[in-house]
Amino acid sequence: MVKSKAWTAGDQYGYHSFSIAAPVTTFNVLGKNQKMVADGGSVIYDGVLHLFYLDTSIALFGGEVKAYHMQFDPETWEQVAEPCR
Repeated sequence: MVKSKAWTAGDQYGYHSFSIAAPVTTFNVLGKNQKMVADGGSVIYDGVLHLFYLDTSIALFGGEVKAYHMQFDPETWEQVAEPCR
């Protein structure tokens, strides 16, 4: 989940759990980190959350899209490696 109208105090980027029964009204925060924007996808493999962030900030001006691979511990939600491009 990237954005919710229910957020009142800044961004809540991270991972949330929720029931799939309609209507979906409650989101439980599992781990929150401003760097957890997985717009390029994510997977947990071998005990590590791998996520891919796509920086499109200059793409609109004929630039490039930069992709970053980031790694987090899914138990503590702490970043476990420096991002690589």
